[in-house]
Amino acid sequence: MVSNRCTLSQSQPVTGSRSRAIRASRASRERPGLREAPSSSYMGIRITAGARPVSAAIRAIAAWRAGARRGGNMAESSSFSFTALYTGETWQASGLSLPELRTPAGDVMYRLLGPAEWAANAVFGTNLRQSLVARHALIDRLVIGHLQDWPDAQILEIACGLSARGCRFARQFPELRYVEADLPAMAANKARALARIPGRSRRHEVVPIDILAPSGPHALETVLTGYFDRTRPLIVITEGLMNYFPRPVATHVWRRLAEALRGFPCAGYVMETYPAPKPRLLRAVAGAGAAALRLISRSHAGIHFRTADQAARHLSGAGFAEVDVVWPAENALLCVLDCRTGTARVAGQGG
Repeated sequence: MVSNRCTLSQSQPVTGSRSRAIRASRASRERPGLREAPSSSYMGIRITAGARPVSAAIRAIAAWRAGARRGGNMAESSSFSFTALYTGETWQASGLSLPELRTPAGDVMYRLLGPAEWAANAVFGTNLRQSLVARHALIDRLVIGHLQDWPDAQILEIACGLSARGCRFARQFPELRYVEADLPAMAANKARALARIPGRSRRHEVVPIDILAPSGPHALETVLTGYFDRTRPLIVITEGLMNYFPRPVATHVWRRLAEALRGFPCAGYVMETYPAPKPRLLRAVAGAGAAALRLISRSHAGIHFRTADQAARHLSGAGFAEVDVVWPAENALLCVLDCRTGTARVAGQGG
């Protein structure tokens, strides 16, 4: 099995789809969304900047409580985790989301954690918000690289949460089949939110999944069989998910996924990982953050790998034929693993 490594800041030539993905990522260093602007757009979504009054947090708390009881015009908060709500609001603030996916609870969390995010940026030169935006945008561009290789590909985004990626891609690629998947309650809530978006593609849908289920209607293999054409390529995305599982559990999921994807003519898998930071202070802060996340999310969240190379070797050992490591140029707290289960290419393209 092969493990190829590439970094956005490297200057050596890269060919094929990797070259396009890396060039796109380099070009995105000044992309809209990382810096607030009066008016711009990202993949067809209009971005508007401007702060709302702090008193909106008080109104948001009241709206969240009311919405949790009887629903409302905003996406319901009760079915989404703390981290999903905060991540969703971060995407909202960066212009990467849609009003229909805004939650009052996420708005409150975003405001309350503002001072901590400011302090982290002042001390370390980066923070969680910057990482979330960099991660989201880089995954977008790598998936576009796969679509350039495989124009007839399908996409499955697991643990879609409050991501608006499906809407963006459905607008940019009208013929694309895009399936979002999450735990049943979250999937139902997301489907209700998306139903309020006018003009949404009929090729874009939300389905329930439980990737830890060994069998049954929500198992990974069942979803792949029931919703996708096995004669066409498939791209799978997991963003902000795998680090919540203990490494042995995550490894079992990766092996099942790699095996299931072999049933397609060619397939890609895109996920992020968080290598242990090298600076001692930042490593201590990351460890404390992981401990806090375990407590808040009641999960086994943590750092799976000491280095990006170790992560790539591990995914290769789980059954992926190619694993590339791609770093956001502006953020060194995470990297994205761009995996393939086979070496098939469209006509006229090299490896």
